Amino acid sequence: MNCCCTSKRPVTDTVQNCFTFRCKNKEKRLLWEAENLQKPSGTFVVTVLEACDEVKLFLNGKFLKELKVGQSAIFTADPLEKLEVECKFWFRDDDLDEGCYDKKRECKIDLCLVVNYEVC
Repeated sequence: MNCCCTSKRPVTDTVQNCFTFRCKNKEKRLLWEAENLQKPSGTFVVTVLEACDEVKLFLNGKFLKELKVGQSAIFTADPLEKLEVECKFWFRDDDLDEGCYDKKRECKIDLCLVVNYEVC
């Protein structure tokens, strides 16, 4: 029995999800990850629906773009292994008492993703 894949075929999947996170400086939140996918690539649109401040977008662990509420960005990436965001907050996290501002500290991100990869 051969352990290697001899005939790979391309697959395309579409993912759409809306994420809600607490705003917290210097904390990356995972939007999508290509776990065990072979040769992932694709196109994605990120829209900031709500935010405490700016939202930093990271592609494959590297800073890509900063977005504000109402802004969208579209990118095509090869490889496309990981998408993360950091929902920045305009105060330092230890400046305010917990619970007093929970509703103002939400970050809502919409992700639309078309990902291509290979399967055996």
